[in-house]
Amino acid sequence: MSWIDTEALEADSNKDLVILEHPTAVHSLDDLLLNRFIPDIWRHLQATGYHFHPELPVISSVLSHALVRSVSFMLFDFLSFPFFQGSFSVQADSWMLDRTFNLGLPRTTNPDFLFRILSDNRFSGMPPTLEIQDSVVHPDWNIYYVITIHSGSGTSLGSPLIESNALKTVENVITVSQGLYNIAMADGFSTMADVKRFLDLAAIAFGAS
Repeated sequence: MSWIDTEALEADSNKDLVILEHPTAVHSLDDLLLNRFIPDIWRHLQATGYHFHPELPVISSVLSHALVRSVSFMLFDFLSFPFFQGSFSVQADSWMLDRTFNLGLPRTTNPDFLFRILSDNRFSGMPPTLEIQDSVVHPDWNIYYVITIHSGSGTSLGSPLIESNALKTVENVITVSQGLYNIAMADGFSTMADVKRFLDLAAIAFGAS
């Protein structure tokens, strides 16, 4: 009996979608994540000093044309606002890091600051988005505008050097996100110079490569 037959027998017939994954391939990718990447990722999260979630990594599959195993993580400020989300994925021959930074700003923010961030051409490939969110559920957040900056990057796997570069990318993204929070989220922007510092730092991890 093939692995496909075995997995099919264990599938839930009450569901309208069944995904069959080769157990050996799943085990191999999970081992790669658990032994090579996750310990460093969680160490970098802990080093920020901010709350992070989950405390223990959870590996899941990503719906794709190939087997992709992924682990997601978030950073929260001390009021529990989620200012950073990341997802690190591996498949047989490559890795990918998707990341999102949420910039929360109060209603009193100078509109020129918002326009400057939204129009920066360093993010032209995946420009920031703006939402208005009245702080009804969490008035303590003092957030009215939410600017979201998203980016993703990855390369092939296959050598210790490439794996080291992947880990460096993760470290850089987490460190930069911590720095972005420190510039903007604690007190908001006071001057256009603050905005420029924020954008210069954001371009390092979220700008076009």
